[in-house]
Amino acid sequence: MRSLSTHEGVYLYSIGKSVEGKNIYSIEVDMTKGKTKNTILLTGQVHARETAGPTFILKELIDLVKAYEKGEKRAKDVLGNTRFVAVPCVNPDAHDGIGFDTKNWTYSDGTLWKANANGADINRNYAGLSWMMRAKGIEKTKYSSNSNKQIYYAGDSAGSEPETRAMMKFYQYWIGIRKAKMLIDYHQQGRISYTGKSYATESMNKRCEEMRKALYKVQKNGLLGKSYSYPEKEDEDTYKSYGRNGAGSTNTDYAWAVALGAKFSTKYGFSVYTDTKGKEYTILEVPNRDKTSYLLNPILIPTFRGFSWEIGYGKDYLGYSKDTLKLIAKEYDNYNFGEMLYAYYDLIK
Repeated sequence: MRSLSTHEGVYLYSIGKSVEGKNIYSIEVDMTKGKTKNTILLTGQVHARETAGPTFILKELIDLVKAYEKGEKRAKDVLGNTRFVAVPCVNPDAHDGIGFDTKNWTYSDGTLWKANANGADINRNYAGLSWMMRAKGIEKTKYSSNSNKQIYYAGDSAGSEPETRAMMKFYQYWIGIRKAKMLIDYHQQGRISYTGKSYATESMNKRCEEMRKALYKVQKNGLLGKSYSYPEKEDEDTYKSYGRNGAGSTNTDYAWAVALGAKFSTKYGFSVYTDTKGKEYTILEVPNRDKTSYLLNPILIPTFRGFSWEIGYGKDYLGYSKDTLKLIAKEYDNYNFGEMLYAYYDLIK
């Protein structure tokens, strides 16, 4: 990240500190500052063991910047009209722990750590509706636990983790103020992808579906000629586990809520709308934002799109072992991730 920031038009800054006091870095690639342009956000390694995210994001950005500096037309078109803002590693303590202290970043069953240094799963710690559900005594899913020694622990309270709070401010600025139109969230594993939210507008979800098809087409031009799979709504368990129904407190839930104009509520946490009488509605109580004239909350970014990759398949793709790094490198080439920044640009230009 520091090396990339030495290039003209690339900026590196800290958006907050981790549990152990490490900087959480953001990289901004903006070759023509002052010019009106679209913003695309990239995030990776929310989960400790999911190491492909920062690897893919940095390689994509490095290759694009170098192509721009060589004067390649496609790269000049992209960076002349688009700003990329990335948080390649949301969980820096885990990055170092998984890489250099693996023994102490492993659960009792032998699986690699997924949480932050406090044992909290950052992707369940955002101020979202699952915290209201917990307060009401609604039964937890199998993707939740009560102990920071176990996988899927959501934290002591909504936004309890410093990494989460840093990202919430990041989204409030880049989506709430700067109106970023796209978020790409890199996860592992399952070799699937998912997009859209059940509580968004029909037109927003239609754009997300168009995005999925376009990115799958790019993947099919890779070495394998195959694309990732997609969890359908009919597969209810998979659908819920990947956060598309909006009941969670995930990275993408929070970003989408900001784009949809949701606000903070002392009763429900984040993700509510209000009507002219001051009554609050959670986002799940408003399933169709196309028919919401009674709400005071205007949709902030009607053209917003969110997309998540689940890179690789199986435990062998997790961590930083030499074998894992080889698998991740092959995944990048086989599924044509080197073309993705161009593809994202084509979808919002």
